[in-house]
Amino acid sequence: MSLVHTLCQVQCQASKLEVMEYLFQCVNSAQPNLDCEILINMISTLKQNLLRDSEKCLDLLSKKISPDELNQATRTLRSTVISVNNLIIKMNSGLTTPETIFLKEILMSIVTSLISINADLETQSETSMNLLSNSLLKNQVSKSDIDIELEQMKITVSSSESMLGQLRQKCMGNSEQVERLIQYELQRNPQMSRDDAIQSAIIRWELDNL
Repeated sequence: MSLVHTLCQVQCQASKLEVMEYLFQCVNSAQPNLDCEILINMISTLKQNLLRDSEKCLDLLSKKISPDELNQATRTLRSTVISVNNLIIKMNSGLTTPETIFLKEILMSIVTSLISINADLETQSETSMNLLSNSLLKNQVSKSDIDIELEQMKITVSSSESMLGQLRQKCMGNSEQVERLIQYELQRNPQMSRDDAIQSAIIRWELDNL
């Protein structure tokens, strides 16, 4: 099971709490009760907390973030899950009236699910952080490789421009003569690169002008 799947399970439990909120509101409408109103407000807060923290984790997973950020968000969610779980257990023990007794089983099913979710979060957050760390490391290695390649290209371009400048200087700035010398070398050896042709043209010019 992936971390994303577990986060969706958290939101599923939040949806169950929303149903519970509606059921308590129905009970309270039939027989208004201060305790019931407190329960309704409490359930609404628990639901919002679960949705808020799970959404944050999902949002971070979709972005390029550091493992520490995901770890912090997951720990916050686990803390929320434990807090919600404990409050539901206390809430459930207080349901003794005939009007609310049928809700105890639903609440206990949420408690069971949250216990399982908390265990999954602990395991999967570590796995996801390891994967994220490896991904970031690969990106850093790739970036390093690209930087090295760019530096090598810069050196090559710099060397090529330097040799071309030397040949131009020998030809007294005559660009047409420079190009004729380069083409001559390329015709002698079609497999030769232009840089090699420039270098050969310089050597040939120096030999011819000893």
